[in-house]
Amino acid sequence: MIQVTLPNGTVLNVPTDDPEKARIAAAGYYAEISGAEGVATAPQEQPTEEQPKIDYETGVDDIGLRAYVARGDNAEEQNARLERAGLPPEAINRDAEGQIILDLDKIPENVKARYGIKGTGLRALDE
Repeated sequence: MIQVTLPNGTVLNVPTDDPEKARIAAAGYYAEISGAEGVATAPQEQPTEEQPKIDYETGVDDIGLRAYVARGDNAEEQNARLERAGLPPEAINRDAEGQIILDLDKIPENVKARYGIKGTGLRALDE
């Protein structure tokens, strides 16, 4: 995730590790919302923090949850299903390929226990 500051002062979080892609995406977003052809300032990566590692190996073991989410026709419906299952919206993210990434640190312990989710950090829903 790269933060880009727009000319109007808004900070936009762009889900990419490529600063050039982040700048282009932010410039396009700014032009769309403002009707202007402004150029965003240089992307700012987290200076001292490493990009968080995502666990793509473990996944979530609860096949019922995974099947329920998979019935969503698009990302919006899948996110809504995760929220109905008890996961807070701030715990649900997507990677650059659109895969569901859960922030286990933001999931309440009772919800983790319900679905057998253990651990902390970022984890892909499907391994």
